[in-house]
Amino acid sequence: MQRLKKCLGIDVGTTSVKIAEIVAEKNGARITRMLRGEVALPPGPMDQARMDEIAKVVRQLISANKITTKDAVFSVPGQNVFIRRIRFPRTNEERLHRIVAYEAKQQIPFPPELSLMEYQVFDYGDSGEVEVLLAAIKTDIVNDFMGLVRKCGLRPAMISVTSLALFNFHVFDSTPFADMMEALKEAEAPTSAAPSTDSGKRATKKSFKMPKMSLGKKKKLDPDDVASATMPEDLDGDTFQIDDLPPADDLFEEVKAYINIGSRTFDLAIARHGRRKMLGFTRSVAWAGGELTRLLVAQLNIDPAQADELKKTEVVLPTSLDLDTEPTNPASEIAVKWAEKMVLEIRKSFDFYIAQPDGMAVDSVVISGGGAELAGLASFMEDRLGVPVELREAPQNPDLLIVDGPSGSVLTSYLVAFGLALSGLGFGHVNADFLPRDLKTVREFKKKKLELGIMAALLLALIGLSALIGTSEISNMRGWINKNQDSLTQANTDRGLLSQARAERQAVESKITAVGQALGDRDFWLEFMAALESMKPAGVAFDALELQPNGKFRITGKAQSQSAYVSFLNAIRLQPEWIKADTVQLTNAGTAANPSAGAAQQTFIVIGEVAWKSTRLAPARVTLTPGHWTPAPAATPDAGMGYMGDPAMMGMEGMM
Repeated sequence: MQRLKKCLGIDVGTTSVKIAEIVAEKNGARITRMLRGEVALPPGPMDQARMDEIAKVVRQLISANKITTKDAVFSVPGQNVFIRRIRFPRTNEERLHRIVAYEAKQQIPFPPELSLMEYQVFDYGDSGEVEVLLAAIKTDIVNDFMGLVRKCGLRPAMISVTSLALFNFHVFDSTPFADMMEALKEAEAPTSAAPSTDSGKRATKKSFKMPKMSLGKKKKLDPDDVASATMPEDLDGDTFQIDDLPPADDLFEEVKAYINIGSRTFDLAIARHGRRKMLGFTRSVAWAGGELTRLLVAQLNIDPAQADELKKTEVVLPTSLDLDTEPTNPASEIAVKWAEKMVLEIRKSFDFYIAQPDGMAVDSVVISGGGAELAGLASFMEDRLGVPVELREAPQNPDLLIVDGPSGSVLTSYLVAFGLALSGLGFGHVNADFLPRDLKTVREFKKKKLELGIMAALLLALIGLSALIGTSEISNMRGWINKNQDSLTQANTDRGLLSQARAERQAVESKITAVGQALGDRDFWLEFMAALESMKPAGVAFDALELQPNGKFRITGKAQSQSAYVSFLNAIRLQPEWIKADTVQLTNAGTAANPSAGAAQQTFIVIGEVAWKSTRLAPARVTLTPGHWTPAPAATPDAGMGYMGDPAMMGMEGMM
C-alpha cells in the first residue's frame, strides 16, 4: 500500500490548535514541526464563528512557519463518535458486511441513514470468530466539520477520532519500528473474513490479523516447573504438549490505560499489550481542564486568565486525604474536588471494561495533555486508582525522533497530533476514516496514478495500432465500393421502395385496428347483456339497461317478489369476472301495480360497474358512445333503443 511520505496532524481543541508535522523515514519517523496557536474565543460550541477563527489560526501557523506540507489528518472529538467492539462468526466478505450493517442498525444510537459508518476487521486466528471495531458519526457533524477543513487550505488525508489517534501514538511509541512494519505487512495480507475495496455506501474496511489473546492474567511459569509437571490429557486422550501453548507475549500481556486530558474532554483508550497491541475500550468524557478553570472562576470570583495562572502556580494535589496532606489553599481544595470527579469517571470506565467478556483489570495508566500538567495530578490519580500512573511528557521510542520544537512537559499536549500524523503516514493500527466518500475516491485515484499511467500508455499504444489497421481496412473498403457501385445504387432504390410499401401496410393495419376496436366495444356490451340474462332468475324482468363507456351500468326492472330481485342482486355480486361486487348497489325499491297479473309487483334499480371494461377503452374515447370515433349528435328518443338523459349512455328497453 502506498503511504504518504510527510503528513500534518491537526488537533483542533476548544482553546487552542496543535499542529505536528512528521516525516516517514526508512528506519522510523521524524517529528519536524510542533506548532500551537490559541483560539481567541471563550470556550463554546463549534459554531460558524469558532470554525472561522480556528481556520484562521491554522492558516497563520502554516504561513508563519513556511510549512509546505499539504496533506493533513484532522480529528473530531471522541464524544461525537460511537465506537464499539463486536465479535462476529467467521464468514465471507459479503456476508460479513451484511451482518455488520444489520448489527450497526441495532447498536448505533442515531438513525443509520443519517450517519457515516466505518468498521475494521481484526482476525485473532480464531477459527470461529473475528472481531470488528465499529464506529459511526452523524453525517451533519462531518459535513459541518468539512467546512472548517476546506477553510484551512489543506488536503484532508483522513478524518480520524481523538481517542483512536491517542491509541495509535502510544502503540507506535511502545513498538520497535521493525516489529511495527512486520505487523502492518501481516495486517495487509487478505484473510477469509477481510473485506476488500468498498463500493456504493459501504464503509472503508481494513483487516488486521491479530493473535489470540488470553481472557485473564496468568502467573508466569517457571521452566523447571513446566518440565517436571505432569501434562494433563485432553478429552480424546491425547497428551498436552508445550508447543500447544500460545506465545508467551499472548499469555502475559499488560493492560494500559492512556488518558489525554484536554480543555473540554478527556479521552480514554485502554490497550492490551500482547504480541500485538489491541484496542480494548475507548471513551471521551466532557470533564477536563476547562471545567477546573470554570470552577475556579465561579468560586473564587476571578477572571479566566487568573484561574489559568492559579492552576500553574498554586494548585497542588495531595497524594492522600490524611490531615498532613490536606490542601493548603482554596484553589487546591477546588482542584481536589475536580480531580475526584475525574477519577470517578475513570473508575467507571475501568469497571465497565472489566465487565466485558474479554475484559481485564488495568495494570497502569499513562496521562497526557494540557490538563495533565497540574501539579501532583499523576500521584493523586495513582493513590485513588491503586495502579501506577505516569505523566508522558515526550515520546519514548528512539525510532520516533524530534528534530526541532518545544521540549519538556510542553510535548505532552501534542500526543494526539502525533497520533493523527502517524495515522496519515500509514502507521495507525486502528483507523476510522470519516472523510466524505467523494474525497476518498479522489485519494484512491491519486494513489493509483502509476498504475493508471501504465494503463493509459497501453491504451494509447492500442489506439495507434488500431489506427494503422483501420487505414488499411478503409482503403480496402473504398476499392470494394467502387467495384460494386451499380449494385449499391440498385440496393438503395430497392430500399426506398421497401420503405414505401411498409408505410402503406402500416396505414392499412392502423385502419383495421381502429375498426376492430370499435366493433370490440359493442361486442363487449352484447356479451355483457347476455351474461346478465343468464344471471337473471325467473320472476325478474328488466325494463331498462343503461351502459356507460367507462364501464358503469344501471338496471331498472320489476320482480314478482322482494326475494326475487334480492336473489338477482346476490347473483350478480357473485360474478367477479364481469362485475365488481363492491360497486353493486340497490338504489331504489318499491311496489307497483300489475293489472295483467292481478297483483302488485316489486320495482328495483341496481347500479354498479363492470370488472374490466375500463381497460378496453382508449383514454381518447372515454367520452364517446361505444363504436363511434367522433362525438355523436344529440340523441332523439324512439320506441326502441335510444339515449336517456346522459348522451353518453345507451339504453335497452324491455329486455327480459
